[in-house]
Amino acid sequence: MTPQPPTAPPVPNARNLSLLQVLQNGITPPVPPPIPPQQPVLSQHQLMSLMQPEIARRFNGRPLSKPEFIQQVLHMIQRDPLLLDSLYESYKAQMVPPPF
Repeated sequence: MTPQPPTAPPVPNARNLSLLQVLQNGITPPVPPPIPPQQPVLSQHQLMSLMQPEIARRFNGRPLSKPEFIQQVLHMIQRDPLLLDSLYESYKAQMVPPPF
């Protein structure tokens, strides 16, 4: 049997090196930059302006407690595809740039 030369340890990739650094030194690896969104994020004001007419129409001005209101809105979002179609059409109409 011929003696084998010692093998070199595998070269760690950047991710493993970063994890190794954390384990050995307690240094946190750099945070990757955020991925830019494809569409602009809706502000709370924009979302409310989209939903307010639909909520008013569906609740007929009937006062609801906060838990009941939340339950009704979530139910509408989860169970009624027409609500989302309506909200999306309103959203698209607001996002259209004005003609020059």
